[in-house]
Amino acid sequence: RLLLPRLREVGGTIVQLSSVAGRTVFPESGWYAATKHAIEAMSEALYQETCTFGVKVRLIQPGSFDTEFLPTASAVSPPLPASSAYTALQELWTARKIEVLEPPQHPRAVVQAIVDALDDPRPFYRQPVGPDAARMLALKDAIGPDAYSRLAGQRNGGPALWSPAWVLQAEDAELGPARQAAALGHLDHWKATDEGRQALQR
Repeated sequence: RLLLPRLREVGGTIVQLSSVAGRTVFPESGWYAATKHAIEAMSEALYQETCTFGVKVRLIQPGSFDTEFLPTASAVSPPLPASSAYTALQELWTARKIEVLEPPQHPRAVVQAIVDALDDPRPFYRQPVGPDAARMLALKDAIGPDAYSRLAGQRNGGPALWSPAWVLQAEDAELGPARQAAALGHLDHWKATDEGRQALQR
């Protein structure tokens, strides 16, 4: 509120630090992801409200970076009680998350993306930072948000919608979602089966 009048005067640039979690979620990350989804919505509204004045808005969407976020979150999160319905699923959820996230990357890439955003002429854009963020968001864009949610559910123990056999037998015209998923690392757990390895190799 203090800065916006001046930003309107000079056609300034607003850089919002979002996250890959601004557009996708993992199990047990709903509350955190909700805050990042909110930043995305607020930024879209802010752009629509201020673009007439020449204000530019951009969203930086990092993947996994070495900011001590995950160790801190693990340290302060209470363990699930043995009686929880989710206890048996936690190991699977962790494995699936590790499959698509990079090992924590150096934060300088995020800093550089923020600095670069200040000079970029585009009025509004989102910038994934890191190969994991790029993979996940490219897949979500390629197959659509509903298919992505169904795929995420399958990866985390839900109903099986796409199988290695389907990938091997499908015509190219039908192959889109599963091929995208395999190519972008979201079905790496298929490597445990011969049929799955063949699908991923194709």
